[in-house]
Amino acid sequence: MFSKMYYFVLTIMCDFFFGNVLGNTLLINTNEIHIEYPIDKNAFHNNAKWITETNCFSPSEKYINCGPLKLNFVIKKKMSAEIFLNFHETLIYISRKPRKMIKLKITFEETYIILNYNERNNIFKYNAHKMNEELKSFLNNIDYRINFKIIKIQNSKLDNDISIINDTVYDEGTKDQLRKLHYLSLWNHVEEELVPSYFPTLPRTTLKDFINNSTMYKSSIEFAITRAIKIMKNRTMKYAILLISYAFEAIRISLSLEPYRYQSIENLERLDDALIQLTGNDILSKGYLDFVYVQYKQNAMCILRAMVYKIVKSFLTPEEMEGYSNDLNENNCKQHNDDEKPILPQYLLDKVLNGFPKPHDENEFQNIPVNLRDVMEKLHKINTLIKTEYKYIFKIKFINEKEMYAEIYMRYVSILIIEC
Repeated sequence: MFSKMYYFVLTIMCDFFFGNVLGNTLLINTNEIHIEYPIDKNAFHNNAKWITETNCFSPSEKYINCGPLKLNFVIKKKMSAEIFLNFHETLIYISRKPRKMIKLKITFEETYIILNYNERNNIFKYNAHKMNEELKSFLNNIDYRINFKIIKIQNSKLDNDISIINDTVYDEGTKDQLRKLHYLSLWNHVEEELVPSYFPTLPRTTLKDFINNSTMYKSSIEFAITRAIKIMKNRTMKYAILLISYAFEAIRISLSLEPYRYQSIENLERLDDALIQLTGNDILSKGYLDFVYVQYKQNAMCILRAMVYKIVKSFLTPEEMEGYSNDLNENNCKQHNDDEKPILPQYLLDKVLNGFPKPHDENEFQNIPVNLRDVMEKLHKINTLIKTEYKYIFKIKFINEKEMYAEIYMRYVSILIIEC
């Protein structure tokens, strides 16, 4: 019987934008492989999934399927890895005939990875500089649409006293991000922060341990770095709350705008710059500029109150914001008795700051003194801490194989093949 094939060229006359997540992350830990699926369900990708084939006369076979890829993994003891996997298709193929599968057996040895294709072993040594380039070249010869990239490989769990700059093999992009993170002056003050477990069977751990052993906590290294940046962002905004609150109290008690404004401007700018560099968050920018150029005490206090309300709201749930709305109403600063009220009620300072910043004594800063001398003493401490922690801030943007496609718009042609 003859078969006919009809080709329809579908040209999409519009720009197609690829989302932030365009593939699958495989988190490999000893004999377990956890698949982290793309967040954007409409993104242009093939979902990876586990397939188990049962046969009457032979043992069942379990493998990972992604498009036409059939991947069998052999993992040596105490080996963990993170792999980015996708099969990019612009060809829509509808046929009664089974699809031709690309079979790969992947073995992780202690110092190299083996890719077996067509019964032939191909060895690639663990090397951050050449490994992925060599893998890409090899796989392109099989099918250019295969996207297989090693993000991280390690042989054993790292102790909690090990720096995030260590012997673990990372791809070049990830290693660069970790290097930037490590050399931030802020890193020394957050690396021992506890992060929650995202799986009930796994314990809470320090941020440094979470990054070093991310695959063992069933998290991608990108997610771990993102958590680190979020912790730094929250720490920065809490410092802003402290600095603004103490500057406000000094102005309120002394009935004078200077020298307290001058003493606060430099570090407000430092915190604003840190937030922008780390996350692109400009929550402080407008208030900071208004505070720089304000001329009257009452107006300055109004600006500071509006700034701190906005920051505090970012730590609250919608339900909490509704419940605390009377104490976070920006119209409060327009009232005539504004200079008689503290910037925030004590319960909100306790809720948001809660002993911040460690390792200082609990409640050392969140309980604001009532006399000017004590306020000024603590304001000086806050300014000193900010200058120390925010000496070196670099912009960390995590760009990897997935996000590369999010940077561009693509015009593409799809070919629909129907075989009858």
